Amino acid sequence: PLSFDELLIQAKAEAAYKAQQKENFQRYCDTAYKYWKNKDYEGFIYYSDFALGTGYSSNSLYYDRGRAYEYLRNYKKAKKEYKKAKRNGYYPAVSALEQCVANEKNWKKMNKK
Repeated sequence: PLSFDELLIQAKAEAAYKAQQKENFQRYCDTAYKYWKNKDYEGFIYYSDFALGTGYSSNSLYYDRGRAYEYLRNYKKAKKEYKKAKRNGYYPAVSALEQCVANEKNWKKMNKK
């Protein structure tokens, strides 16, 4: 068994790691949204992947990832992201998911011609 001092050191190390990961999440989100502002949705998704890789997340990030995938016409991934946001109670994702399904149907119909 670990001594009290060893447990304290371990707890401090875990706290420092979590703080660093939270900081990384915010930094990656900030970078992702810079790409978003420039309508570079692939860049947004790339950096938001890094943000989510930190173990932190946000419902609005999942929602915006859905929007980005939808802009790129990747409706399957868009719906997946909207569902994540919806599952966590982000209510704008409910109507976005419905609209995404409708947009996908329209896109398929237009491209069959």
